[in-house]
Amino acid sequence: MSALVSLDAMMQAWEPSTPRRLHIDYETRGVVDLPSQGVAVYVEHPHTEAIVLSWAIDDEPFQIWWILRGDPIPPKLEQALLDPNVTIVAHNAPFEWAMSIVVGRRQGFLSDAVRIAIHNLDRWSCTAARAAACGLPRALEKVCQALNLEHRKDMEGHKLMMEMCRPVGIDAEGRYIWLEDHHRMVRLGQYALGDGYAEREVDTYLPPLSEFEHEVWACSERMNMRGIAVDTQLLAKLSAAVADATRFLNAKLIRLTNGQVEKVTQPQRIVAWLKTYGVDTENNKIGRWIIQGLLEDPDIPEIVREVLVIRRDGGKSSTSKFKTIEKRLNLDFRVRAYLMFCGAAGTGRYSSRGLQLQNLPRGKIVKDVMKAIEAVLSDMPIAEIEKQFGPAMIVFSELTRPILIAKPDCWLARGDYSQIEARVNPWLANEQTKLDGFRAYDRGEGPDNYIVVATKMFKVAEGAIDKDDPRRQSGKVTDLACGFGGGYKALLAMAKIYNMKLTEGEAQTSVEMWREAHPATKQFWYNAENAAVACMRSRPGILFPVGPTNLIAFKRNDTCLAMILPSGRRLLYWYARLEDKETPWGELRPTVTYYGEDVQTHHWRRFSTYGGFWMQNGTQAIARDVMAYALVTMERRGLPPVLTVHDEGVAELLKRLFPKARDAAQAVLDAMLALPSWAVGLPVAAEASADQRYTKGSKENTVTGFTEKLYV
Repeated sequence: MSALVSLDAMMQAWEPSTPRRLHIDYETRGVVDLPSQGVAVYVEHPHTEAIVLSWAIDDEPFQIWWILRGDPIPPKLEQALLDPNVTIVAHNAPFEWAMSIVVGRRQGFLSDAVRIAIHNLDRWSCTAARAAACGLPRALEKVCQALNLEHRKDMEGHKLMMEMCRPVGIDAEGRYIWLEDHHRMVRLGQYALGDGYAEREVDTYLPPLSEFEHEVWACSERMNMRGIAVDTQLLAKLSAAVADATRFLNAKLIRLTNGQVEKVTQPQRIVAWLKTYGVDTENNKIGRWIIQGLLEDPDIPEIVREVLVIRRDGGKSSTSKFKTIEKRLNLDFRVRAYLMFCGAAGTGRYSSRGLQLQNLPRGKIVKDVMKAIEAVLSDMPIAEIEKQFGPAMIVFSELTRPILIAKPDCWLARGDYSQIEARVNPWLANEQTKLDGFRAYDRGEGPDNYIVVATKMFKVAEGAIDKDDPRRQSGKVTDLACGFGGGYKALLAMAKIYNMKLTEGEAQTSVEMWREAHPATKQFWYNAENAAVACMRSRPGILFPVGPTNLIAFKRNDTCLAMILPSGRRLLYWYARLEDKETPWGELRPTVTYYGEDVQTHHWRRFSTYGGFWMQNGTQAIARDVMAYALVTMERRGLPPVLTVHDEGVAELLKRLFPKARDAAQAVLDAMLALPSWAVGLPVAAEASADQRYTKGSKENTVTGFTEKLYV
C-alpha cells in the first residue's frame, strides 16, 4: 500500500502544476507596412512596439496587459509562459512568436528566461493554420462566420486598430505621432478582449493538428524564420536594369505608335492603337494568349507585330519581384516569412506570400545563367543584352531565381521530384501499365511517361515515338490535361500554355484516345464519385473506401464529409449535401456539394464536385504529403530546409559538413527518397543538385535516384 501511495505522489509531482492552454493576442504598432513587407521586417524595425496583450488561461476570463505604458508582466501569465507543459495558442501564432522573441527583447517586456522558454515551436498551436488544415478560411472573421460561432471579430474595433497601428504624422522634432488618447486605448483594449474570446472559441471548435502535421507546421515556420540569403549586388543591378529596359522599350513604343502609346503598362492604349490597323482583340484585352494568337497571324503588319512583342516581353510581372525582395529584405540580407502552411486549403499544398516563390520563372531563354549574371553585373547595355541573350525583360525575369543564394560557407542543395502528381494519379487508380512505364523509365529500360502515353494514344508500336517526335508533346499536354477528368476544353487550355495548336475536333479525339488508354483511371473517377455519394446517403461514421486500391476513403459526420488520405490526413468538405445537378452532357445526377473558400474572391461559397475533382484533390494532397514528409526528414537529419517550391525542397548545408556540392545534393536526394511507409508501391524518382545559387546545378553536381526497393 505504501508503494502505491508513493507512486501516486510521484505522479502528482510529475504532472504540470499550471493549466494546459494559454491564449494570447498582441495589438501592435509600427511604421513598417506589415502586409507588404512581412512579419520578419516588421518585428525587426526599431519603431515596432507591442501596445497590449490579451491573455487567458484555459476557460478563465481574458485579461489585458498594457505593455506600452510599462505595466509589469502579470505573475500568472509569466508562470504559464515559463511552464514547458503549457500550450501557447494564438491565431497566426508565428506573429505572436516573433513579437515575443524579437520585440519582447528590444522593448524589454519579456525576460530572457521567458523568451527561451517559449522559443520552441512545439509549444505553440496556431488556430489559423489549423483552420486552413481543415479546409476553412484563415482570417479570423471569416472562420468565425464559416463555423457560425457565437463570438465574432469586432470589425469596428478592427478599423480603430488599423488607425492606431500606423503613425498619423511626424512632429517638429521628427518623432512619430500616434493615436493614443485614453478613449482610443480603452476601445483598443475592448477589441483585444473580443479577439481573444473569438480565437479561443475557434480553438475549442477545431481539432488539433496530428502529431506529424504539427511537426510539418513547425518545420514550415522554421523555414520561414531561417529565410534565404539574397545577392544584394545582383538585386540592385537588376532593379536598375529593369528601369533602363523599361525606358528602352517605352521609347520604342513611342516611336512606333507616334506617341499614342507611351508605356508598356498601358494596355488600353495599345488596344486602341491596334484598332487603327484594323486589329481587334477579344473583349478589348491584350493578355498573353491574345498576343500569342495575334502573332500567329502571318498577315499582320510588321509594325503591329513589333508592338505586340514589346508588350509581351515588357509586361513581365515577375520583374516586380525585385521591388518585393527589396521591401522584404532583413538587415542580414535574407528574406523570410514567405511560405504558407496549407496555403491551398483544399489540398494542404504550400503557397507563398510576399515573394510568391511558387511563381518564380524557370529558365527558358537564358542558356548560360552565370554569363547572363556577369553581363548584368558589368552594366552591359540593354541592346547588347538583347543581342546576346534575348528580350531583356525576359532575361531579367529568369534571373529572379538565382538572386537567392547560400551563405558563403554553405551550399543550396535542391531536390526535385519527377512528375510526382503524374505518378500518384495511376498509383491511386492502379493503372498498372502506366506504373510499369514509370518503373521501367526509372531503371533506364524504357521511354519517358509522355512517350508511353503518346504511344498508347496513337496506337503505335513501342519505339515508334522518340523524344523529338511531335507526338511526344501531344502526349505530354494531353496527359497533363486529362488526368483529372478534363475534357476537350481543358485540353485546349493546356495546349495554349505549351504553345500547341489544336482544333476542337483534334482535342476531342485526343481526350478519347487518352481515356481509352487509361481505363483504370477513368473507372476511378466513377468509383470516387459513387463512394462520395454513397457516403452522403448513409448514416454518419461509415467508411467508404474508393476501389480498387482503397488508398483513399470517405467518411462523414453531421457537419463535414472527409476524404481520408493514405497518410491519415483528412481533407474536409464543409456542410456537404447531395443535390441533383445537370452534367455537361445533360444528365441529371446526384452530386455532392460543399462549402469552401473561393481562391479568387476569398468568398465562402458552395461548390459542386465530380469524379475528376476527387481524383485531383486526392492526387495533389498525396503529392503534398510526400513533399511534407521529405521536408520533415531533412529537418530530422540535420539538413535544415529553407524553402519548398512546388515539388522541390531546398536546404542550406554547411560546406564543412559537405565539402563537395555533389555530397550535399546526395544528402537531400536521400531524404527525398526516404518515403513514408504508407507510400509503398508509389514509383518516386527525384533529381538533386547543389550550388551557391538557387539554380539547377551543373551535371557534375547533380544526382538522381528512385525508390526501386518499394516497387516489390
